[in-house]
Amino acid sequence: LMRELQLAPAQRGRIRRATAPGRVAPPPGRLATGSPGRLATGSPGRLATGEGRYGDEEMGDEHDRLAPPSRREPYRSDMAGASSELALVRVMLLHPTHAESVIEAVGRLDEEDGTHPEIAALSETESGVMRDPVYRALYQAIVVHGAEASPEVLAESLDADAIDVMETIRAEPGAVMDGPRTVDDALRRLKERSLRERLDELERTTPLASGDEKDALLTEKDSLRRELAAIGGRGWKAVRK
Repeated sequence: LMRELQLAPAQRGRIRRATAPGRVAPPPGRLATGSPGRLATGSPGRLATGEGRYGDEEMGDEHDRLAPPSRREPYRSDMAGASSELALVRVMLLHPTHAESVIEAVGRLDEEDGTHPEIAALSETESGVMRDPVYRALYQAIVVHGAEASPEVLAESLDADAIDVMETIRAEPGAVMDGPRTVDDALRRLKERSLRERLDELERTTPLASGDEKDALLTEKDSLRRELAAIGGRGWKAVRK
């Protein structure tokens, strides 16, 4: 009993100091700051070593610098016909000897689309053959620098998505077994896309026409349908990617 009475004043003094105005007692399991080797407030489990110790914000910055970069999702286009555009770029990168023939064929399709400016103006879709921005950027880089150019040279004019696509293609050198056939199939599907879009636009504009103008639009629709059937189109109302 006498020992407890002797210890009581010291204990009361410690309680008063811990709960004095302006000070907050640390929560259970966390030591107060101010002494080397004690845990920093706000950061359970992190040591503060006196001079030069990390505060909460500095430790957060350090963690961000050390954390691994987040994984980028593979690029995937949602544009109709984009898979065919990708197929052309893939052939150009993996089989550079076919690049010139691809460029010539794409140029011819672009010229054919250019013969219908009224359709392109009224259409809500992009015009031209290479419409996806990532695949178009890759295609244009190859046109400018050549299919034999190094990845570093091609990457100079590409954004991160386009570079990722290029690297993915180059990582699969056996993805194209038959270059000419892949090119022919891709060009045919892109031609189908163009024909369907022109037919869709004519379907919308024909009811608004009258007289000779309407007859001309109906004649063009019949011609486009025959052309679509000749290249193996599976119905002009279809939407394919």
